[in-house]
Amino acid sequence: MLLALLILSTIGQLPLLSESQLNQLLESSKGQVLVVNFWATWCGPCREEFPDLVRLHREKADSGLKVVAISMDEPEDEKAAVEFLEKQGVEFSAYLRDFEDFEKFVNVIDPDWSGALPTTFIFDRSGNRAFRRVGKTNFEELIEEIAPLLGN
Repeated sequence: MLLALLILSTIGQLPLLSESQLNQLLESSKGQVLVVNFWATWCGPCREEFPDLVRLHREKADSGLKVVAISMDEPEDEKAAVEFLEKQGVEFSAYLRDFEDFEKFVNVIDPDWSGALPTTFIFDRSGNRAFRRVGKTNFEELIEEIAPLLGN
């Protein structure tokens, strides 16, 4: 986690995430409760909910929670995404989407998702999707959804 932030701070770039890498990320996160948030700098509700994701990570990372943010910004807007994440004090993994085919990228995580932003997915420790919110979420809703998955 801190390595991702260190890389971000050092080189001022977000690691790119393709369809296959997204699938690998989901697979490698089994054993943890995973929160995946899709957002963009131009999305007002995305920006509004972000402090709750930062708080969620800070309060629950030691309980087996992994938070990942995937910016759906265009590659040329990467600098704005990096600046936003730095201002938010993000200490969890963050990526910039790098798909060849939008539909294939979206289908990796949920074939029923339109790609609307913001969208947050929660996966249980077995890698099964336990929650999806299309639209802005908040800390209280996230805590309510992850508590049984974390066992508290």
